[in-house]
Amino acid sequence: MNNNYYYNTLAFFLISALYCTNIETHAPSLASFKHKSAAVLPIFKQKNNHALSKLPINSCSDTSDVWVLLMREVPGKSGGGTYAPASGKAEKGETALETAAHEAFEEMIIQKTMHKSLKQMEHYLQPRHEYNHTRHIIVYDRTKKNISKNVTYVTEFDYYINDIHNKFYPALAKAKKAAHAAKKKYSAFTEKDYLAYVKWDDLQKIIVDNPGNNHLDMEAFVVNPKTLKLKKERITLRPFFVLTIRGFFEGRTYTAGKEPKVRFYYD
Repeated sequence: MNNNYYYNTLAFFLISALYCTNIETHAPSLASFKHKSAAVLPIFKQKNNHALSKLPINSCSDTSDVWVLLMREVPGKSGGGTYAPASGKAEKGETALETAAHEAFEEMIIQKTMHKSLKQMEHYLQPRHEYNHTRHIIVYDRTKKNISKNVTYVTEFDYYINDIHNKFYPALAKAKKAAHAAKKKYSAFTEKDYLAYVKWDDLQKIIVDNPGNNHLDMEAFVVNPKTLKLKKERITLRPFFVLTIRGFFEGRTYTAGKEPKVRFYYD
């Protein structure tokens, strides 16, 4: 009787251990996810942006509010005139981190606005490094359409938001001149032409309040290229951007990835 109890108990723990190991082994991994595109969604506190902190109190009542930096796609290109974070298609052999870093490096003109190299940008986005700027990594996997496999890095840019605000347009003007001299209509550094700020809570609300609708307009503060002052305008969000973050904002069920801060949303 005692022997049977011992062996039954041992078998139970062995099966439990195997079961737990199986769950961990089959947790999705970002490293093996075959992404097609990636993006960097910059966030920051209002108090760390000088332009926003000067707005009237009735426009922005809480300096601890989280804001989002969006950029307008140049008219004439795919998605032209709509706002989204720095984003783009993966190049052959790239990891999701590398795709996100190179898109941010180019479209935010990081070498001029943040004075960082591409490798430094990869390090900045890496959730494991000591400063830990990246808060969430949102993986959108639309299984029925192989092209809709996107990874978005939601990353804090508090320390650099004023530099981006002040230096983006001058850097863009130089990039346009270089492209013109090379007889090119666009370059990797001229794909975005306007900066805009929206509240995180407002972005979430408009997405949640419009289920199934990815063609959305919302109020934003657009940065004037000449004066760098803010003007309240209605902007159009890029539908694919809304699609890829909808599950996160709606609080849908997700699968935690093996890597820290990674959430897989399946559609």
